[in-house]
Amino acid sequence: MDTIGISLTAQPSKTWMALVSWEDGKAELQVLQHGVNNFEVGQVTSSSDIVGISCPFGWPKPFTDFVTRYSADQHGGSLVGSVPSDSGMRYRFTAHLVKQLAPGINPPSALSGSAAVATLRCATILAECGQTPASIGHNSYPTKFVEVYPPASLSQWGLPYTGYKSASGQKLLVSMVTKLVTFTAFAGPWLKLDRWLDTCQTEVGAFEAVICALTARAVALERAISPHTPPEHHAAASEGWIWVPNEQSLSQLNTEPR
Repeated sequence: MDTIGISLTAQPSKTWMALVSWEDGKAELQVLQHGVNNFEVGQVTSSSDIVGISCPFGWPKPFTDFVTRYSADQHGGSLVGSVPSDSGMRYRFTAHLVKQLAPGINPPSALSGSAAVATLRCATILAECGQTPASIGHNSYPTKFVEVYPPASLSQWGLPYTGYKSASGQKLLVSMVTKLVTFTAFAGPWLKLDRWLDTCQTEVGAFEAVICALTARAVALERAISPHTPPEHHAAASEGWIWVPNEQSLSQLNTEPR
C-alpha cells in the first residue's frame, strides 16, 4: 500500500508532499517533496491507494446557504434575522467535533486568511480528480481522498499537538520526530524516514505531510473516527469530514487487520 500525505497551503511553494510505502510490517518514506503544484499533486495521487490532505475540503453549510439566499434576494430585507452566528458561519460541523477531541486546537476556517485561499486550491484539485464533498462523505469510509488535520492526529496518538509550529518550537519538533521513530509506543523502528529525518526535524510542513500520510493509513485500515449519526453523514456530504485516527492507533499502523 502507498499512502500520500499533503500539507496543502495557498501557495505551491509552501506545500509539502510525502509518499509512504507500506510492506512487510515496515513503512518507508519514499518521497518527500517541497513546492508541489496542482499538476504534480494530480500525477502522484493517481497511482496511490489513499491520500490525506491537510486542508478544508469544503465550506460551512450555514455559510453556503446564506450566500445562496443572499444572491437570490432581489428586493432586499428578506434576510433580516436569518444571518447565522459567527461560529456557525466560519466553522464546519466536523471542526466543532475535532475541537472537543483535542481541546486547545482550532482547525482552520475555510473562510479566514490564507486557509480560505488554500481551500479554493484544494477544491480545484479535488474537482480535477473527480471528487466532491458529496462523493467523499457519502460512505462511512472513503477509498481515495481524505481530509486530515495533523494536530488532531498527534493528540490521538499521545504526542504534543501544540507549540511545535511556533518560532520557539524547534526543540519540541526534534523531540517529537525522535520519539516517533524511536519508541514502539508510537511508531518506532518500523517507520523509516531515512535521509529525510533531518528535514522532518526542521521543517514543520515536511513533518505534517508525513503525519498526513500516517493518518491516511489509519483511515485505510478503518482505524479512524467516521461519521455515524445522520447529522454527521449529512454534514460530511456537504462540508467534508476531518478524519481523526483512533486513540493509540499509531503503533499498530504497520499491521494489517485480521
